[in-house]
Parts: sequence; C-alpha cells; structure tokens
Amino acid sequence: MALKLRELRDEIRVAENIPAFQIFTQETLYAICESLPRTEKELLNVKGMGKTRVSKYGEEILEVIETYCKENGINKQNEQKREDKKPTKQITLELFRSGLSVKEIAKERSLTTNTIESHLASYIPSGDVDILELIPLKKYKKLVDEIEKIEFKSLTELKEKVDKSFSYMELRMVLMTIEK
Repeated sequence: MALKLRELRDEIRVAENIPAFQIFTQETLYAICESLPRTEKELLNVKGMGKTRVSKYGEEILEVIETYCKENGINKQNEQKREDKKPTKQITLELFRSGLSVKEIAKERSLTTNTIESHLASYIPSGDVDILELIPLKKYKKLVDEIEKIEFKSLTELKEKVDKSFSYMELRMVLMTIEK
C-alpha cells in the first residue's frame, strides 16, 4: 500500500508542481499505512494530516486505502478475514508469477530481496518455482560443479570453500535441487 500512496503523492506533486512533503511526509505515509483511516475524521487523526491536507488530498488518499483494503480482505475494523488471509509466501509466488522481479516484489511488499528469495526458494522442492527462474543457467551449472567437488558439513563451510561471488541464498537454492 505504501507504494500506491507514494504513486498518488507523486502524481499530485507533478500535477501541482510542489514538493512531495507538502502533500504528506514519509512519516505520515507510514502512519497512514499503519492506521488505515477510512474516513476524513480518522484521516485527521493521523499525525501530519491537518484540515488543509485532508480537504485537498483526503478523498484520493481514502480511495487508495479503500482499494487496498478490498483487495486484501480487510474489513472496516481493519481486520483481515482469516479465510481470505493468504500465506506471505503465496503472495510472493503470485506476484512472481505475474511477472514481477524479485526486486520489484520486495519494493511492492516492503520486504528485503533476501526475504523474497527465501519465499521463492521454498517452492523449489515442489517444482512450483524452477531454480533457473532465480539463477542464470551458467551460474547454476558453475555452482553445481563446485558443490559436487567439495566436501562440506554445513552451509557456512561450503560458503567458505566456493567462489566468493555466490551468496548464501544461491547456495541454499542450488542445494535444494541436487542430492549430495
């Protein structure tokens, strides 16, 4: 949702030729995301949203919040319906399937790229994600070759023995695809 609010702020900033902070600050953006105000009165209670800002931009901000809440099954009491709540890994997988890159998903979900890679890696054993969607073939083959030549008892020990350009996450993902 933070991304949608930033996009809205940016549209207004460009249209009115004013600095972004005059619409709302980053701190206010986070406060809106946390409290999910649904009315102008509730929006007025958010630190940084005074009467002028609410009268100028409140309607558009509330629209973004309403759309977000509908898409995520969040009711008026800001409770997500249990049956509608998807596991975080599944949300990541769906975004990945829709064509977003790891970095784009991380930005959209306000998570680290490591977390997104970890979510996607969890789908490698089931075959829902092909490792070659996450690691280029050349790098994958090089890593498999190195792993097969090395004796190791732990991921840390393996990391110390392979080319330094490989990340822990890449090692973990490749290990999921091969039997050692």
